[in-house]
Amino acid sequence: MEQFIELFPVLKGVPKNELCLLKKAMSIVKIPKNGLFIYPKDTLDTVYFVKKGVVREFFYENENENENTTLLLPESPFYFPSMSFSEDSKSIFYVQAIEETVLVGFEKRLLLNLANESTAVRRLMFDILERQVELMGKLRRMPYQKRADVRYQHLNTIFPGLISRAQGKYVASLLSITPSYLSTLRSNRKL
Repeated sequence: MEQFIELFPVLKGVPKNELCLLKKAMSIVKIPKNGLFIYPKDTLDTVYFVKKGVVREFFYENENENENTTLLLPESPFYFPSMSFSEDSKSIFYVQAIEETVLVGFEKRLLLNLANESTAVRRLMFDILERQVELMGKLRRMPYQKRADVRYQHLNTIFPGLISRAQGKYVASLLSITPSYLSTLRSNRKL
């Protein structure tokens, strides 16, 4: 819980009884390398924080053809599947751990119930939403902005080291370039 408090300073100084309520709503999920943990049409009812590893969100353009990576997230950021706190929604993506991954999950229903009892949980939910908007703003500006090398640098600025941890085909798909062009970009960066 201490690491979680470090990640969310808004929880510093919160009474232990409120932290205990939050801890009861928390679950640890371990996903093996290449393991899928969200499928299309799954109900999205949990907010995940990536404690260790990298997750990838993707879809198939045609039935089991042409994978398109839409998101790569390493440790620290949370994976907040395309959902809102106010309504249940279904996934349109697959979500996969591309390394052995540990997630900390909070069920939306439990968070909403706790928010009625705890100011700390309400502050946490607001902080989560604020961070989500900020992160999605940064990521959504990347996909088709300017040149491929600018998109590459943008991703590397947001998540330093992520490009070297993820398979080239995932990074290339996310950046909307070919794997061979990604290889050229990587080579040019080493010079």
